[in-house]
Amino acid sequence: MGRRLVGLDTAKGFGIFLMILVHLFSHQVARANSELFVPVLSQMSPMMLIFLSPLIFFGTMGSAFTIFTCLSTTLKMYEIGPQNRRGLRKLIRSRVIIGALIMFADRILRNLLNHRYTDGRYYTLGTVSFNFSSSTIDSIAIVGVIVPLVVRFYMRFPKLQSNRAFIVIFSSIAFIGLVIGDTLTPLGRNLAEIFQEKGLFFPELFLSKLVWGRFKTVHTFSFGCAGAVMGYLLYINVSEKTFMKFGWFLLLVSIIIIGIAAIIDWSFLLRFANDDVPFQVQMFNIGAQVLIISQFLKYLDFGSVKRRVKAAKRTIWLRRYGIVSLSLFIVSKFPAEVIYQILKYWWGEAIDNSLLEPKMVWSVFQLALFLLLVIVMWELILRLWEKLHFTFSVEWMINLFAVILQMKKTA
Repeated sequence: MGRRLVGLDTAKGFGIFLMILVHLFSHQVARANSELFVPVLSQMSPMMLIFLSPLIFFGTMGSAFTIFTCLSTTLKMYEIGPQNRRGLRKLIRSRVIIGALIMFADRILRNLLNHRYTDGRYYTLGTVSFNFSSSTIDSIAIVGVIVPLVVRFYMRFPKLQSNRAFIVIFSSIAFIGLVIGDTLTPLGRNLAEIFQEKGLFFPELFLSKLVWGRFKTVHTFSFGCAGAVMGYLLYINVSEKTFMKFGWFLLLVSIIIIGIAAIIDWSFLLRFANDDVPFQVQMFNIGAQVLIISQFLKYLDFGSVKRRVKAAKRTIWLRRYGIVSLSLFIVSKFPAEVIYQILKYWWGEAIDNSLLEPKMVWSVFQLALFLLLVIVMWELILRLWEKLHFTFSVEWMINLFAVILQMKKTA
């Protein structure tokens, strides 16, 4: 059922490849301390800023994976059809199962590898840690269920079933939701603190996922709605030109909004690397991410067969990353940490945090060598793993468990 979107698989690989590079800087070089980012950035030479500018640009765009999930799920829902209630229930149930499995796999692997969370919103019971902030994995799992439920609710109103209505309603929710979510976040955090004082573990955990973390659900829900619009546009089979217009329109609106906000008070731009990403920056992220994803779909799923085949051959290395994107997201820190520690033995820490003002110690050459070594390492790993059909990856295990659970459900 449904079509395989080569552009989506490639965009996912591109996203995880960039995430690996971004995490090298944020987790290894900056030691997962977002407060170091702006002070160090202000001291960098023009050459280093040019070198790192792509990573700075993509550093806050992890919500693209929520867009991927909601795009593909919305497309599948409409291919099933609003009248096929049983099929839609089965699809949403599968999203719940897969979401629970990826969250479970993330927690198990992090605890086994002793990878503690870095945002301070976690609790430890014995040797097991529980993350009370929303990570990228949480966003994929939670928003990947909430948005399909909203789409399913929308399907129940026949009078609203028009192309324009879907695009306008979900695009409006995407932008308005960010403002409302930013307003409700302090209230939600206060309530979560009350739950904590009363020892209400699960209510606090659920509410914390909504209002804490870089990928808090009150923000990433908007990214999911943008993904839903993209999935719907693919379902109604719009032209390449119309599909790209949507991406450019969102980006233009987001630039206007962030521009007006900057004129009023530009200080929010200094907080773009914080865990609490300003909603103005998130608006820009939605527009930029939708346009970037649209470009991949344009060259790999629209246009002539010749152009698509040519583009597919050039990007096959990215799809290797996309096939095991979840596995790489969870475990990519550890090989990178090994290489960093080896280089640290020779060169020392990349950032000297012992001074009153943090200072970047490594040169452009040292940073470039670090990034190159990690890229070469992953290329070798992925090429070898591909020969084993990516067996024992997190994706492989989740698919296995999901099949088993679905079989038991229908037995």
